[in-house]
Amino acid sequence: QKPEKLSSVCVAGALRDGVCAHTALHTHARMAAGHTLLVMDGASPFGLMCIQLACYHGVKVLTTSPSPQKQTFLEQLRPSVGIQDPLVARVIPVHNGSPDLLSAVLEETGGLGVDIVVDSEVRLHGDEKEEEKLLPHKHDIISVLGVGGHWVTSHKNLQLDPPDCRLLYLKSASVSFLNPEVWTASSAQQGRYL
Repeated sequence: QKPEKLSSVCVAGALRDGVCAHTALHTHARMAAGHTLLVMDGASPFGLMCIQLACYHGVKVLTTSPSPQKQTFLEQLRPSVGIQDPLVARVIPVHNGSPDLLSAVLEETGGLGVDIVVDSEVRLHGDEKEEEKLLPHKHDIISVLGVGGHWVTSHKNLQLDPPDCRLLYLKSASVSFLNPEVWTASSAQQGRYL
């Protein structure tokens, strides 16, 4: 049910991202309490929904920030000293040069890697345009996955090379594709979105 303080316009605006976050975390990644989640660009509407949903279910959340402004916003979601349940355990900046995402994640997870990675887009090669340089590289995402991890991506043209597949195989990890439009086309959900 819609909370009384929220207008119908606000709720309708959040519905699509909320459904996508639910599909990514519950249907594709089989999220459970105790898991560790890495949300790429947690300050996006979809990223915020993933963070909130994961925290509600007792999942430890790490996120990246592609700009100083988004990092400031995400840091506000982190707790002050003494607060028991933080929304975000760590914000990893990816806007200042070439960040070492892998070392930050391994430090936060005790060297094990994360159980779930959720992204909106990824870089496939090293020679992309300037605006694509802030996107995570597919190899970085595969590297931060722990054993049995799930990578949920919205990248529709993802190509995995044999070394990437071998690394996923060795980790017994899986890749799922998140198409936001599929939920409305499902026969079981027909008409519920509207």
